[in-house]
Amino acid sequence: MARDADDLADAWIKLTRQDERTLYLPTPPAIPDWEAVEFSFNRLFVGPQPPLAPPFSSIYLDSEPYVMGPSTMEVRNIYRLLGLQSPLEGSFPDDHVSLELDALLAMDASLEWGGRPELASMRNYFLEQHMLAWIPEFCDGVYAQEATHPAIIYAAMLLVRFLLDLADTTGCSPREHQFTARTATVEDNAS
Repeated sequence: MARDADDLADAWIKLTRQDERTLYLPTPPAIPDWEAVEFSFNRLFVGPQPPLAPPFSSIYLDSEPYVMGPSTMEVRNIYRLLGLQSPLEGSFPDDHVSLELDALLAMDASLEWGGRPELASMRNYFLEQHMLAWIPEFCDGVYAQEATHPAIIYAAMLLVRFLLDLADTTGCSPREHQFTARTATVEDNAS
């Protein structure tokens, strides 16, 4: 959801803090030019040309690759069941990767504070049947572009690792074919 190079730089600081999530990943690349990251980010996710790796689940899950399809409405319904609503509802698709991650993190936070058991089932469904069903292809789109900035590749690696770790700790099981290539990418780059 970054608007410019400054937003990307701020997000980078938060993403690359050394903690248990990042210990096994390679050192984050140095970023001497945030304008280059912004250019790559816009080319991949925003436009003005059609995005090379659209960050909306409906592109990957629906029979027709358009935003605001049936899977977007499913995501909106899940948000409502959680008592959440996109702050951009009506002007921006609810199934943007950042909004979905926020919902997933909200579910986890609620469960940590003793949320109802039904919430764990909803979180697992959302993770296993929804996010793990499209994020692999989305990350493939990021990795496949020759001009993808190393900072964005690193962020995609963090996304993959986060989802795999969460799936592992929650007992979800990503389908084997989903993350085989991505796991290798993360592991190969960590060596």
